[in-house]
Amino acid sequence: MRYVRIDALKEGMINGKPIFGQNSELLLREGVVLREPYIRRLKEMGYQGIYIKDLFSDGITVNDIIDPALRIECVKTIKDAYLCVSKEKIIHSNIVQKLKTLLDKIIDSVTSNDELLMNIIDLKNYDDYTYSHSVNVTILSLSVGYVMGLSKNMLFCLGMAALLHDIGKVFIPRDIINKSSKLNEKELEIVRTHSFKGYQILKDNNSFSYYSSIGVLHHHEKYNG
Repeated sequence: MRYVRIDALKEGMINGKPIFGQNSELLLREGVVLREPYIRRLKEMGYQGIYIKDLFSDGITVNDIIDPALRIECVKTIKDAYLCVSKEKIIHSNIVQKLKTLLDKIIDSVTSNDELLMNIIDLKNYDDYTYSHSVNVTILSLSVGYVMGLSKNMLFCLGMAALLHDIGKVFIPRDIINKSSKLNEKELEIVRTHSFKGYQILKDNNSFSYYSSIGVLHHHEKYNG
């Protein structure tokens, strides 16, 4: 199995992993032979590329550090959290509890993986980028924290900060978030406020730890402070 960028896909290639859509619906099953309409649709949806099976990669397996179903559920729940904050400026307790349950499962997956081989290439479409990126950041953060020997409690605080590190972006105008050209200085200053705005969301909710809120606040801080 190997990763092939979308522009290099050709008819007749064999899909190597299940591909899911924006709402977690199955788009292409593993083993499906690619046709031009499939490739064109994946391009339209903004996919960067997919895994394929062929003779060149025969015998190579790419193992996810967390179960794909768990990843999908995390993406959906993070989306729910963002939507809740954008509408009501809070994260409802039922969503918080679901995030905690999912985070526990991610931590279990990371800490039970002997080799911690990373496979977090983002195969989601652009609309889902922020949410799936947040899951990737969580996996990387927890992996580093685990190797550092952090306690389960601190891993949990770190993981929650990672899951919600960009939650403050819901307060940034979408025309700035989605701007394809370089941001001007005024727009940059607006974007830079998202760390503090996200910190306020977690700080004002007793369900989140102090350490998680601080992690959100400082997630763009450089080594020199």
